[in-house]
Amino acid sequence: MRASIRYRLLLIGFMAWMSFCLFMGGFSADFNEVIRQTWLISGAIGMIACIGLGNLLFVENRRSADLIRDYEIQALTDPLTNLPNRRAFDGNLTALIEDEQKKKKPCNDRSIFLAILDVDHFKRINDTKGHPTGDRVLRFVAQTIYSSIPDKCVAARLGGDEFGIVFVDVSPDWVAGSLKSIKALIEKDSLQRKDLVPTTISVGLTNLNSSDSYDSIYDRVDRALYLTKSEGRNSITFR
Repeated sequence: MRASIRYRLLLIGFMAWMSFCLFMGGFSADFNEVIRQTWLISGAIGMIACIGLGNLLFVENRRSADLIRDYEIQALTDPLTNLPNRRAFDGNLTALIEDEQKKKKPCNDRSIFLAILDVDHFKRINDTKGHPTGDRVLRFVAQTIYSSIPDKCVAARLGGDEFGIVFVDVSPDWVAGSLKSIKALIEKDSLQRKDLVPTTISVGLTNLNSSDSYDSIYDRVDRALYLTKSEGRNSITFR
């Protein structure tokens, strides 16, 4: 930021000097030819300097914009799994709900589902196998989820061993099949990989309706996940 200010001040200074030199060299008849040429050369040098400083200023602004974009991405990304974090997920869900509320047609006309996935007995994995194994399990679950959903759907790590998915413009049967596939893949592949431990997930699922707010849909999906856990885990509950 300080470099940008310095470049701007130098650019203004050179522009002023260039203008003065060109004025003195081009419009002052009182000077002899040598002095006139000196002023013109000085003005030309000032013009070249202005171009150079303008380019430096452009590069500096471009670099600043890239840094700001990188910081914004980092602020919305979970560093362990590279999925969006809770902040990004909540923002996306809130925007989606607000967009649906603005429409004249009820949002039931558009299939939107919210799923929360929880790794079963994750604390036991950390306690018995260590946190490095727990981290590998989380990255494995995140990658399985990410590779199993279309681009228009959003998956995120919400914190700890909890993940969220927003399914957009898909049928109830497709959502059910997708979640069953994710659950089966996690269970099957975790058994085959030596760097992991046998892993299962519990899932709570609900759909967005016309009367929903962020709090109401989250409360409903939390209760669905609670039912899954209370009934033995490793299954999917819809509410």
